[in-house]
Amino acid sequence: MRIRRIVVATDLSRASAAAEKAAVGLAQVLRAEVVLLHCIAPVEATILTSSEVTSLLREQEQAVRAAVARRVLRLGKRNARIKNLVVTAAAASGIVETSRKLAADLIVIGTHGRTGISRLMIGSVAERVVRTAPYPVLTVPSEGRKPTRAHKGG
Repeated sequence: MRIRRIVVATDLSRASAAAEKAAVGLAQVLRAEVVLLHCIAPVEATILTSSEVTSLLREQEQAVRAAVARRVLRLGKRNARIKNLVVTAAAASGIVETSRKLAADLIVIGTHGRTGISRLMIGSVAERVVRTAPYPVLTVPSEGRKPTRAHKGG
């Protein structure tokens, strides 16, 4: 299998930064294209009745697009082919569906490493992507996180 296009999901967090770096490094070795993808969660239509809310949402979207573009510029200094894409969709389904539309060969996504009740309450976008994507997904732990060691039975 030749990897030509890598979609790296970003929420502009530290966990995403580690995934972005990993994707760019992999793309350089494989001579693949990277698409930096950010999903903006859709807002219920009933909330959009106020012009102030609509204006605020537009400002937020513009800020996100600018932040993603800045990341592309910074990552592009490593001589990689990088594009950016911002879509309005729920994170996990948006990542999988957009990757399918782009004919991606690989998805790279960061993990926050939440456990226990916080993981149950917040959920895991990375886990949902891994479960629903019809092609390979590389998960990358956030920078500074200590890797967990598997228990060796004796």
